[in-house]
Amino acid sequence: MTVKPSTSHLRVFSHFLDSVGQEPFRRSGVAEQLYPLTNPRSQERADAIAQALIGDAAKSGQIQRHGHLHWMRVTRGRALKSGRSVPELDREVVLTTSTRCPGKWASVDLETGEVWVADDVGRWKRAGEAALADLKVAIGKGTT
Repeated sequence: MTVKPSTSHLRVFSHFLDSVGQEPFRRSGVAEQLYPLTNPRSQERADAIAQALIGDAAKSGQIQRHGHLHWMRVTRGRALKSGRSVPELDREVVLTTSTRCPGKWASVDLETGEVWVADDVGRWKRAGEAALADLKVAIGKGTT
C-alpha cells in the first residue's frame, strides 16, 4: 500500500518524536498514534503511513536504526576538547550569573578552549594573560 502522509500526519509524527525523546521506538508505536487520523480508519493504512514517515525521517537524518525493530532520534552534538560529546539543543539557552564582583568570574568554552572573563558592566571578553594565570591557580594547575 502506497500512501502520502498529510500535514496532520507529519505533525503527529513530530509530536511523537518529541514525546519519546531519546528512547527507542517501534513503527507500531507511530502507527498507533496515526490510527485515529486514517480515513477510512485502518490499522494497515496507519502502518503504511508510519512506514513512509519513518523512511523519510531516516533519509533526512532525523532518526536511525536502533537494533532490528527499533528506531531512535538522532541527536546533534558537539565534541569537547576532552573528546566527550554533549548534545546541541534546538533552541538557545541564556545563562545568567548575578554578582557584585564580576571580575572574579570566568567562563570556559569546553569545545574551543576559549576563556572569557566578565568586565565591570557584566559583558564577557576574551581573557588576557593575567586572567589565565588566575584561572590556572583556581583550578590547581598553577604554582602556589
